[in-house]
Amino acid sequence: MSALRSAQIRIRTEHLILSSDSPVWLTSYNDELHWLTDLADKRDWNIRLQQYFDHYLKGAPPAEWMVKGVPATEKGESLALKLVTKEGGH
Repeated sequence: MSALRSAQIRIRTEHLILSSDSPVWLTSYNDELHWLTDLADKRDWNIRLQQYFDHYLKGAPPAEWMVKGVPATEKGESLALKLVTKEGGH
């Protein structure tokens, strides 16, 4: 994929997210810069991205990180990837 095509897709995606009422999150990974290089971090990002789109586009239950967040003190210890059921449990 060309750099121009990649930029066009990124701009369209950002426009869709920002023009909707869906909330956004800042994700921060230890020892990573503007792109992910660690395989575990890449996997985590892909799971979170899938959970985000499943919830906001398909109506799937939200994940814990979307409901409660992950405090900085728990970063790297608690992934909060479990889905939250309607009863509030797991």
